[in-house]
Order: sequence, then C-alpha cells, then structure tokens
Amino acid sequence: IAEPTYEEEAQTFTGLVQAMYDTNTVAIVRKCFSERSSPELGFLRPHIAHDHICMYYVKLPFAEDLREFNFDNLDVIKRNLPSDEQLKTVDNLITTMDLSHADRGREEAFQPELISNPYIQRMFQSIAQRAVTPDEPLSLSNTIMEMNDTLIQSIARKSKRTLDTVHEQFILRDTNRRQKIATGEALFGNNDISAKKARLEDNNEEFTTDS
Repeated sequence: IAEPTYEEEAQTFTGLVQAMYDTNTVAIVRKCFSERSSPELGFLRPHIAHDHICMYYVKLPFAEDLREFNFDNLDVIKRNLPSDEQLKTVDNLITTMDLSHADRGREEAFQPELISNPYIQRMFQSIAQRAVTPDEPLSLSNTIMEMNDTLIQSIARKSKRTLDTVHEQFILRDTNRRQKIATGEALFGNNDISAKKARLEDNNEEFTTDS
C-alpha cells in the first residue's frame, strides 16, 4: 500500500494499481529484505476494494527450487491394478466419510469459516466463567470441542465397517527384503577369529613382567 502521508506517491500508486487492474496484468518484482538476504522472485497482483487499494505479493520459485520426480506408472504392473471390488470399497469409504451432509441438520460439517479456534474459544470461555463465578475453579469442559468430538466419533462409527472391508481387501505383505548384517564371523568363520585371539594373548604374555 502507499504511504498515507505522501499524497503524490499515493496518487501515483493508485493510478498504477488501477491501470494494472484494468489491463488484467501483474508486475514481476524482486524482493530483498536487506543487503545480506537472498533475493526473492515474485509478482504483485492489483486489488481494488471499496475502502482501500493495494497490491498482493506472491512469491515465485526459482528454477532450482523446482523438483521433478518421476514415478513408475502403476498401470504397467498388473498386480498393482485394483479390482472392481476394491474400487467400489474405496468409493464407499469416501461416501461414508463425506462431510457434505454429516452435520445434525444435514448440512456440511466442519466448515472452516464456522469452526472456532480451540485456543481462543478456551480463553474466552475461561474469561466468561471467571467473570460470572470468580470464586469457582475453571472448568475443563469445552462445549464446542465436545460437540465436534461427538460428530467425529459418529462419522468414525459409520465408516468402521467399510474400513474393515478395506483392511480385508488391501492386504499388506512383508516382502522380507531387509538386508542382513554380515559379520566377520559369518564371512570368515570362527577359525581366523580364534587364531587372532590366540596371537593377541601370546603377545600380552610376552610383555607381562613379574613385580
């Protein structure tokens, strides 16, 4: 945003934002916090509201920040292809865990704009309880969190049967590909180790003197 105390700069900034907004363009910029910091590449997106005009900065990655990972196609290996029954089971799992109509009023559950922050909710609940009953100890119960926990348990109970079916159809097998640690005794046998121990004991006896 423009500095509110500089009217000329504010007018220039407003004209730039308005022109970028009308032409649907962005500005590619380089950002440095200080002389010692590494530069960042980003773009400025114009934003015009009824009460303010500003630009949003969005960081862009450099070429070395991009990582491309190549994975084998699962369709090539036939044993990795799911069966029709497995696909149907996964669809049922998604349906049972769908939150679109999971609320008591058949509405979407856990909407982000309607979920309270547990920390802030607990703080205001404690302040209200302390104001009403200053001499009583604070209660550890949280009505909103208890309602959410009840809803989560209800969804878990509905999807339990489908989860059991998933465990039955998608079996995990141990491939036994763990590398065994090869010790010196396993590689060379006991003879060499016994001979080394005997030689060490002989050398120790040679350097031993009676007091």
